Amino acid sequence: MSIVLAFLISCIVTLSVTPWIRKLAIQTQFLDIPDARKAHAHPIPFLGGLAVFIGIACGFIFLGSVSRHFLIIGGGAIATLLLGLWDDKVRASAGSKLVGQVAIACLTYFAGLSISFITDPFSGGIIYLGWLSFPLTILWIVSMMNTVNLIDGMDGLASGVSAICAFMLTLVAIALGQYPVAILSASILGATLGFLRYNFAPAQIFLGDSGSLLLGYLLATVSIIGVLKSTLSLAMMLPILMLAVPIFDTVDAILRRIRRGQPIYMADRDHIHHRLLRMGFSQKQVVLILYALTFIFGTTALTLGWINHISALIACVAVFIITRMLIARWGKVSPLFLRLFR
Repeated sequence: MSIVLAFLISCIVTLSVTPWIRKLAIQTQFLDIPDARKAHAHPIPFLGGLAVFIGIACGFIFLGSVSRHFLIIGGGAIATLLLGLWDDKVRASAGSKLVGQVAIACLTYFAGLSISFITDPFSGGIIYLGWLSFPLTILWIVSMMNTVNLIDGMDGLASGVSAICAFMLTLVAIALGQYPVAILSASILGATLGFLRYNFAPAQIFLGDSGSLLLGYLLATVSIIGVLKSTLSLAMMLPILMLAVPIFDTVDAILRRIRRGQPIYMADRDHIHHRLLRMGFSQKQVVLILYALTFIFGTTALTLGWINHISALIACVAVFIITRMLIARWGKVSPLFLRLFR
């Protein structure tokens, strides 16, 4: 019951406060000005991260007694929100923003939240990481923050993908009996769905870096105290598969820029949603396609998570290969998808 209430309260609160946050963004000039890379034609308020944060925070009241891990996540979420708000206002350099992300990840680690072990997909045993725990935890948190941030290039895309991932994490937490984790995941789900009412195309307000970095941080840390703290087979693969679409897009962007001799932080118009737009899909069609892919990967993750056999790992690899082949040949099948998603 607490899980359902946390979801409902977070959703209702975010639905209620977002119009007020939108007015505040306009008054304080938190506006996303369109340029050659962006799909919108007019300035859009982008203080949405604050609305999502308020909604999620309201879900925290259903946790009852708050453990140390949740206090760490709460503190890290506030720091991430402030970092994003600062970047949204002053448009900080990529280097400065990365330093801030690493600092937040380090504070999270030294406060006591870390990836201390992973499960062996071959034997089902536990592999303790020792000194590797620090770099892996930092890499995980910073990577997830940037993964959600990079996919936030289209109305409703980052918030919708995050909602699907939060839904999957909620189901996993319930199955594992981790009810406080389920409450937090459900709060993220409720807040993102409530915000999506104003963020889906045509968007009235954007997440901004305050929202995308916040959601990335929360998904990373909820995974650490939830799935990654379990002895579930392929525990490490579950959140990776759930976020496979933005992760694939991020890795592809990094490799593409290295190949071109460009800085990896340089923005371009070759993300997966840009490519689908060039193929003739509308914004709504692109978002729905990527929602569907995220749901498929998430469902695959849930199915494979309880298979204690090497076949599960083979299946994970097969899913990635098949998806890569489909994307490579998407131009030839796009007319069919255009008809399906109209």
